[in-house]
Amino acid sequence: MADQPALSPQLAVPDGLPLPQRTWAILTIALGLTLALIFAFAPFPGAAFVARVIDTFIALPTFLVTLAFTFLYGSAGILNGANYNEWDPRHDPLIAAPYSADDLSGKEACKRALLAEFGLPDAALDRPLIGIVSRFTRQKGADILAEVAAEIAAADIYVAALGSGDPEYEAFFQQMAADHPDRIALRLGYDDGLAHRIEAGADMFLMPSHYEPCGLNQMYSLRYGTVPVVRATGGLDDTIDESTGFKFTEYTGQALLGAVLEAAEAFSNRTLWREMMRRGMQKDFSWKASAAGYSALYQRLAGGA
Repeated sequence: MADQPALSPQLAVPDGLPLPQRTWAILTIALGLTLALIFAFAPFPGAAFVARVIDTFIALPTFLVTLAFTFLYGSAGILNGANYNEWDPRHDPLIAAPYSADDLSGKEACKRALLAEFGLPDAALDRPLIGIVSRFTRQKGADILAEVAAEIAAADIYVAALGSGDPEYEAFFQQMAADHPDRIALRLGYDDGLAHRIEAGADMFLMPSHYEPCGLNQMYSLRYGTVPVVRATGGLDDTIDESTGFKFTEYTGQALLGAVLEAAEAFSNRTLWREMMRRGMQKDFSWKASAAGYSALYQRLAGGA
């Protein structure tokens, strides 16, 4: 376009940028791609370590590359991709029963099994069950959840949470589970199999992040027919719309509570709820879609568009 600076064939960055900005952008791209390779292929000592780094360092390469390209070209970001070979209820060996958008019968079996695993009552079968798989930190919205967790439990809404993080918020979740043992259940730590079972057995998945460069769990949730309730930030805002989930904008406990109660009200109309589930399950956030975005961007860089 006429108002875009020309690309340098040596550096593939706009010639019109000052040298410090050009250097910063090139280094950021290089760091992001290097981290992507490291975290894609380097062996790790154990699953617990992976659990603690994955949320930061799988998203970080994409965030850095996107930041640099946006700085250079004003381009929109490219989402992470979901691995549907591992995260798909049609063939997930870690869940109680398979199911699909065409046959949701296994979803109820997964919910029943999840309630039993967490020690929650069968009465929850007819009420909304919120799943949480997260680091318990301010970045993930633990602070605003702490403001309204008791009100969520008082609304006859159930919570099954898995995660670990800041001691302050671990203690909060433990206290909430102790105060509301028939509504809120907790597993501290990381358990990949249980993460799959929460995605399959919950009715909703809560992600009230303060910021989220991309996020993966909301993509998994869509595929599992587990309706996301998210804060409208970053990749959460990009991947969830009113046809597939519920969003809130203001970073407050009351805004979070409003979105949860809205979702709970929608849950009461089971026909419309299943339609929303199916719309989410039909979304494609695979790496195939993300790779097409990267391919188009690299072609643009190489071609000097």
